Amino acid sequence: MKEQEHRELEAASKEPKRFPMDQLRKETGQEATEEYAAELAAPYAAPKQAPVEAREAEASAVVEETDTRSSAGTAAWIGYTSILLSVISLFIYPVLFGAAGSLLGLLAYSQGQKALGVWSVILGLVSLAGYFLLVPLYS
Repeated sequence: MKEQEHRELEAASKEPKRFPMDQLRKETGQEATEEYAAELAAPYAAPKQAPVEAREAEASAVVEETDTRSSAGTAAWIGYTSILLSVISLFIYPVLFGAAGSLLGLLAYSQGQKALGVWSVILGLVSLAGYFLLVPLYS
């Protein structure tokens, strides 16, 4: 008995030391030849003819997704328009375009276009301030 244990210990000591991951693979029985298709495949595919409730839920999800896209597109449009008005106000009609750019910038900021909103408000207010400070010097 002791001889057999002694032989096993000698065999174990002669076996090269393994890295932790190699040892884990050896102990769990994982080999590189295993097939992993089951883990990568989709666990469930919806049937072609889903029940009416499932189709209605899917349709409402699509409508909500398009609503969020359209609101994001509207906010971007308002943000770009406000920055354009604010830049134009630096050159002509600063009271009209500066005020409009600042107000649209506030609206764009409240709808999520933070950077465009802040820049258009700043440019619009700078244009208004410049107008009201420079007009008395030239009149």
